[in-house]
Amino acid sequence: MDEIARYIDAIDKAGQGSNALICRYCGKANKSTCDHAICTRCEQFVDFTKDVLESKDPALLKSLENIDGALSKRDYESAIKEYDSIFLQRAEPGFLYAQALLCIAYSNYETSLIDYKREGYMEENSARRLDSIRFMSQAKLLLNKTAYILNSNIAEEDTPNKRYLALLSQIKLGQFRGAMMNLAALDRRDADELHSYAGMVFYSANDDLHKTMEISAEMIKNGKNVLNAAYYYAFCLFKKNKHKESARILNTLRKYLEGPNIDELAKRLNII
Repeated sequence: MDEIARYIDAIDKAGQGSNALICRYCGKANKSTCDHAICTRCEQFVDFTKDVLESKDPALLKSLENIDGALSKRDYESAIKEYDSIFLQRAEPGFLYAQALLCIAYSNYETSLIDYKREGYMEENSARRLDSIRFMSQAKLLLNKTAYILNSNIAEEDTPNKRYLALLSQIKLGQFRGAMMNLAALDRRDADELHSYAGMVFYSANDDLHKTMEISAEMIKNGKNVLNAAYYYAFCLFKKNKHKESARILNTLRKYLEGPNIDELAKRLNII
């Protein structure tokens, strides 16, 4: 059995994991072989089942279901606005980050619908371009607020989750020096898994294919956050022009994951 085949087996095992977890920040359902995971949508730490979340915070679960329903119809505006009700009772930076990701997704979606072959004065193109700019600006404000909140009170409570989320926000903002500092701070005994995952995200953002593949391959072999790691590995293979190998992994991954990143890579590989 070749290496890619072993990775595909690991993806199937992870995708059929018996533990069904739900992200309390974005509402994404996640399969896992253990009692925690990294969310496949927003990449935040997940350790709640739906039943546990419903018992602890039924109003939040309802809002998250509304977000998931809106996203299934590509109704980004409704999904983004749903966070307004969430924020009324919960002042957690994880929700700011999740909302920022939706703003980025909506901005990219609007850009993808711009058609320069459109006849007439292209008013629709202009409106979509303005919406794209508006929501990207909103995303940057939310990301800056997230990073500021986390980094400003880190001395009071220095936890791995705070460091990790600050790193994610800084990477999205292109603040790699700050992200590197938080990555170094995650190198501690109680944060091995988060440190590895954060490293994979950091090195991917810096286009260090070797380090990204090294970390993602280790995760796949160890059965840790396999679906996420497999996407990063497939993307690196694509960047290295190993399209056949990348497509083999992505075709299996698409049985268990969906989303803009998966779709975009599939298009670039000409498999959809």
